[in-house]
Amino acid sequence: MKEIDIRELNVDVTSCSGVNYIDQDIAVIDDLNGLSINNEFLSSIDDDPMRLKVVVVLFCVEGKLQVTVKGVPYVIYKDDVLFCTPNVLINNYMISTDFKGKMLCFSSRFIQQQLQSSSAEIWNKVFYITQNPKLHLKENEINVFSQYYGLIRSKVQQRDHIYHQELMRALFQAFYYDMSNSLSRLVSSDSKLLKQGELLFQRFIDLLSQSIPKKRFVSHYSNLLNVTPKYLSIVCKDVSGRTASEWINEYVTEDIRYRLRHSSKSIKEISIELDFPNISFFGKYVRAHLGMSPTEYRKS
Repeated sequence: MKEIDIRELNVDVTSCSGVNYIDQDIAVIDDLNGLSINNEFLSSIDDDPMRLKVVVVLFCVEGKLQVTVKGVPYVIYKDDVLFCTPNVLINNYMISTDFKGKMLCFSSRFIQQQLQSSSAEIWNKVFYITQNPKLHLKENEINVFSQYYGLIRSKVQQRDHIYHQELMRALFQAFYYDMSNSLSRLVSSDSKLLKQGELLFQRFIDLLSQSIPKKRFVSHYSNLLNVTPKYLSIVCKDVSGRTASEWINEYVTEDIRYRLRHSSKSIKEISIELDFPNISFFGKYVRAHLGMSPTEYRKS
């Protein structure tokens, strides 16, 4: 399984002519046909699943794209937008010969910063696109998207601008609000807003996604969310069917898998990086959740 985050894009596609801008939090990609990840062209990926570690906004300009997101197949046609949130699995990626598309990528950290002071209405739309990742744009919405994209493309070249990074983030924040406005016709103000528990769960997952290293104690996250550990676990179980501890273990395990597969660091260095008290405890944790020792998993 491939795991794609901004850092991997930064390593592997900066030489690609289709990449207009990239930093630790944002990537602007103008040509998906020439995009490669880990030296493999994206257009050649089919059944091999990828776990995205970024938020992706993909706009189809021409042709069509077929992809399976979280087990659900989607066909993206001209003027459709596909949203993919972190930690979703995508596979069965196929594009038509005449496909043209544009893609924006955002790190989980960047999105979390944008959502920190968001209203329940905004969170409701965020939750909506996690369940309904395909959106067909109307003519006026296409114009708005194109205007932003054109402005972003022109501004990303002004790297000598003393406020370049701040300018880019301001542009993307404005884009974020305009896209939320487009979603208003699907998620109206009369729609049932997310329950308080669903909002809490979403905030918990966002905190967990952006934490590096990830703390393994429910109390760490409950303190940040101003609730008790017991209440957070009850809410997680009610909303998702899984406890807070189960979610934490899944995310921590994913970090362990990634580092054991893709890092050249020693097992001791990885255990320190992930905030384990010692290598012995790390080994026991890995065996409990992966069914084998760190060394065995690295070799498998």
